[in-house]
Amino acid sequence: MYGGVGRSTLRVQALALGLLPLAFLLLVLLVVGILQYKSEQTADWVRHSDEVLTTSRDLSTALVAVQHDGRDYLLKHRASDLVAFRRSTAAMPRSVANLRAIVRDNTAQEHRAEVIGGLATQIVSITQRLLNMYSNGRQREAVAFARSPQVLSIADAWEAQNFQFTRAELALRNARWVQLGRDFRILDWVLGVGALCGFLLTLGATWRFGSRIVQRLERLAQTAERLEKGEEITPPLEGNDEIATLDNAYHHMAVEIRQRETQLQKYRLFAQQARDIILFVRRSDWRILEANAAAISAYGYNAEELTGLNARELRALETRGDLEEQVDRGEETARIYETVHRRKDGSTFPVEVAAQSAVIDGKRVVVSIIRDVTERRLAQQEIQAALSQAVEASRLKSEFVATVSHEIRTPMNAVIGMTELLLDSPLTEDQRKCASVVRESGDALLHLINNILDFSKMEAKGVKLDISKFKLLLLIESVATLFARQAAEKGIALMTYVEPSIPTVLLGDSGRLRQVLVNIVGNAMKFTHDGSVVISARLVRRTLEVATIEFSVSDSGIGIAPEALTTLFEPFHQADGSTTREYGGTGLGLSISKGLIELMGGSVSMQSAPGEGTKISFTIEMKHLAGEAYEEPPALDGVRALVVDDDPIAREIFTEYFLSWRMHGDVVGDSQSAYRILEESADRGEPYDVALVDFAMPGIDGIELGKRVRLNQRLAATRLIMVTAYDQPERGRAAIAAGFSAYLTKPVQQSQLFDCIAHVAPVSSDHERPDHADERAAGNQRILLAEDNEINRDVALRQLRKLGYSADEVADGRQAVEAALSGNFDIILMDCQMPVMDGFEATRTIRKAEARTGKRVSIIAMTANALSEDRDACLAAGMDDYLAKPVTLDDLRRVFSRVTSIQTLDLKRLNDLFAENHHDLLGFLRAALPALERTIDSFGNADSRSERLSAAHELKGAAGNVGAMELARIASEAETAMKNGGDPATILEELRRAHEALADQVQAFAGSGELDT
Repeated sequence: MYGGVGRSTLRVQALALGLLPLAFLLLVLLVVGILQYKSEQTADWVRHSDEVLTTSRDLSTALVAVQHDGRDYLLKHRASDLVAFRRSTAAMPRSVANLRAIVRDNTAQEHRAEVIGGLATQIVSITQRLLNMYSNGRQREAVAFARSPQVLSIADAWEAQNFQFTRAELALRNARWVQLGRDFRILDWVLGVGALCGFLLTLGATWRFGSRIVQRLERLAQTAERLEKGEEITPPLEGNDEIATLDNAYHHMAVEIRQRETQLQKYRLFAQQARDIILFVRRSDWRILEANAAAISAYGYNAEELTGLNARELRALETRGDLEEQVDRGEETARIYETVHRRKDGSTFPVEVAAQSAVIDGKRVVVSIIRDVTERRLAQQEIQAALSQAVEASRLKSEFVATVSHEIRTPMNAVIGMTELLLDSPLTEDQRKCASVVRESGDALLHLINNILDFSKMEAKGVKLDISKFKLLLLIESVATLFARQAAEKGIALMTYVEPSIPTVLLGDSGRLRQVLVNIVGNAMKFTHDGSVVISARLVRRTLEVATIEFSVSDSGIGIAPEALTTLFEPFHQADGSTTREYGGTGLGLSISKGLIELMGGSVSMQSAPGEGTKISFTIEMKHLAGEAYEEPPALDGVRALVVDDDPIAREIFTEYFLSWRMHGDVVGDSQSAYRILEESADRGEPYDVALVDFAMPGIDGIELGKRVRLNQRLAATRLIMVTAYDQPERGRAAIAAGFSAYLTKPVQQSQLFDCIAHVAPVSSDHERPDHADERAAGNQRILLAEDNEINRDVALRQLRKLGYSADEVADGRQAVEAALSGNFDIILMDCQMPVMDGFEATRTIRKAEARTGKRVSIIAMTANALSEDRDACLAAGMDDYLAKPVTLDDLRRVFSRVTSIQTLDLKRLNDLFAENHHDLLGFLRAALPALERTIDSFGNADSRSERLSAAHELKGAAGNVGAMELARIASEAETAMKNGGDPATILEELRRAHEALADQVQAFAGSGELDT
């Protein structure tokens, strides 16, 4: 127990040593107690034997008393003797029972007691019988009975059993006396031996404990002696007692002292060899206490001169007064600052100082690490110069790109414009083919120029997001509309899907998002020869403020090898060289798209395999407007619809829309199955309300299926809608002739699909496709063309004549101003860069003059500058619209449709109303603009045709009341178009442009001073 000193502390061991005798005494007492208990048990058994013998004698005495009382009665015939006999007889059973009870723990004696008790009972019975015989006068018979062998044998047996019982009990009693004596002798031995052993054990443990203590104290003394002499320290003692703890503390202290001495030597060596200057300065008087070799070398002093020198002497004269302020800031934490120091020879050099206060030996010192930053200052100057050169180079590059773009667009305007006019003239097949090649090459070059401009802006980090409200559904469907003709020409099914749970109104840069989608869809269309292209948007997650939307464009095109996927988004990179040669392109589109997606906070991914098509996905988080989320339209609740289309993707998209509109929709992939299902549903009394039938299907096409359905009277209740990917008028007429109520062309817009189903489902009359063309008379429009380039003037005049317009022409801005003020023109096509006076200054001059006359001419910018800031500059100058060269016939037609016959404000009516009070008139117009914009927003955010009709009607009346005649006219046309199923996106764009034109005129009037508040 005490051999392993490390197992317990000395205090515990000493306590254990003191408790050892007590523990041994308790053990001895325990043994004595056990022996004493056994002795007392033996004594109890001896006393028990005495009681057994006494009880046996009592039984014999009682039996003798019975016989004696009986004999006295026989001899004396006294009543008292009879009473005594009966009393003795009655006591006999109790005496027998006592004997049996007292020997119950001894089986042999118990058996003898039973025998004795039985014999005693028989003797009592014999005595009673004899007494009865004598009482009855049968003395002879009684004598004979008393002397009979049976009676004598019972008496002898009783004597014999009584003797054996007594002898056995005496023997047992003697044996117990012997055992009791033996127990007492053992007890005496245990006490003696225990006392002796306890003494010896205590003595041995005390000696062993003391010797161990002495050994460990000697070891401790040796450790202290080695520590004092600096000799190698022996390993510390093992254990957790007080001496071992003290020895460990000595050992740890010695190790730490030696480590600190080693570290101190290393630090001294490091400080001496460091290239930075290190100084220890006493804070009270700024005396240098210690300096390293770098300080001696840097300042030119020797060690003796530098030590004791005032730290101020090392500073340049103009910086000495800053010492206290700069160093005192580093009392708690390190202070880093720059200053100028002075050498012994008087020369100065810039330094960076890291100062930190510390307390050493009760004295506050300042530790300074000083670095000569002369080379760094020179490097910074060189870097700044290089940065300025890089910025200037970037500016020059941007100017160069813009200039090259302008210079290229100018001849491109002539090339594309003349080619377009040439293609509209009678040509031979070879001539038309050559002209088409020129037109396609020009378009490709124009697309390349636009990509280079975008890439240049992305590279220069010059792209900024324009956050505004927009409807994602309208945006995606408008992107699909751009590629509808190309898809029709290639025989590709172009489809869109916008998950209805996406919030209706989002906040983001719709223009950049449209650009990304156009780039990706354009790639998909380029590399897809048959099959389909699907544009989809799905909701990933939505919070109270932000919606995370996954956009994807999937195609069934040629696909891309896996090894090319990782580099496909790099600039000027395509899958391989053969792709570039076969399909054309620069590889900038996807790179620009990736940059724009990342600018909007998203990420892009691609999945593709050769021959299996490509899927490009990107995820963007956009804020949404609370309370303007998509609401399921209730008008189609319960409408039963059947989709007949062999394209599984189209079936899936229609099914998703049907579910969101709470319709009961089924799908089928061929015409025969569709006809069977239509019949079965009619037979069950549950005919379909609407059947959407694809035109091009294997076997029986959609037209033939429609004819069969219309010939079957049981299917008369089902309205048919033709859905085709080929936008050809004859197919629409054929569908109507075959019994179809309406027809839609892919990509099917969600709102058009909803409106079409809502229109045909409740009525029995056929629904013809509305005609949205807005043909306006052109012959009465006076147009002025301001263009300095003779070729571009010729191209523009030919294009105008092609559209049915005639125009006057001028060659510079001043002539344009003179012509505009002297003539009565409706539209001015204004080139921005012209000699004498550019287009911007000419426009501002014209607008200022118009403010006095109340008349406003529509000015359309024509410029080779294609950046967004160029468009903003045109609109800021007062122009109404913007055309980027090269200008196509479609561009002219589109912009003329917006500005032809525009009368923005009825100023005569307004001046009469406000009695020429321009201040009140301007206040009225400024207050009306936001109200009109809110009504336009209500039209754009409406989710049903009825809501759009209501918003258009309200806008028409409000615009008419404030004199906004053009806005009122477009609102009236919008109301009519919506009744006929017009496109809400196109109408909304026209309304917004009319509102912008109205706002520009109000601003122009305010800036002219005529209506200035």
